[in-house]
Amino acid sequence: MLMPSVSQAASSCKPGTAPAFSITTSVAEPRFDYSLSQKAMENFKGNAQVSAESIYDLTVNAMSTGKITVKNNLKYVTQSTDDKQVCIQVSQVNIDIHIDPVIFIATELRDDACEYKEYLLHELKHVEEDKKLIEDYKAVIERNMAFAFPNVSDYSVGPVPASITKDARKKLEDNVEGALEATIGSMLRERTARQRAIDSTGEYMRLSLACGEGGAGVKPELRKKS
Repeated sequence: MLMPSVSQAASSCKPGTAPAFSITTSVAEPRFDYSLSQKAMENFKGNAQVSAESIYDLTVNAMSTGKITVKNNLKYVTQSTDDKQVCIQVSQVNIDIHIDPVIFIATELRDDACEYKEYLLHELKHVEEDKKLIEDYKAVIERNMAFAFPNVSDYSVGPVPASITKDARKKLEDNVEGALEATIGSMLRERTARQRAIDSTGEYMRLSLACGEGGAGVKPELRKKS
């Protein structure tokens, strides 16, 4: 059932102001996992704990994962009309973006201080870039959400019977989530580009030479040939 918006309704609904947007971001302290060997890392395709979608850097020596969680919470203002109907408007949208990074370091590197340090520092670059990304996107999200809801009718419904208040709120929530989903999709695409930029040919060349040619970071089959 389509519910009338404020713009369609009689003057019994008083137009309010545009909703306020509050965007918070956070990145957990990286957790570390040393359970995978170089061979296991090379063949890793994801599992129940680490989905393929969350992996954004994978080599035979290290892997970075960062699960992104986006939550939103809406607050409403409800007006009662003279004929006992209600007008419902979104007054505030709270958006929280959280990243939970996990860094895997191959078992073979645990006893090689130089290789361990270099690959750890490399993976931490990925974590720092994620922090920058979601901080940068605060302004983008706020701008895009304001663009998506330019009119009172975009964040209001009513007058409607009080009995369908729950359905009316769900309609408004779906509108907000639809606009937010598009922006988060754009953020994830930019995340991929930013993370790939860290894994440049020059960076991998630097890693391969940082600790000499015979270090633990060189795959065993290649060390045997040298």
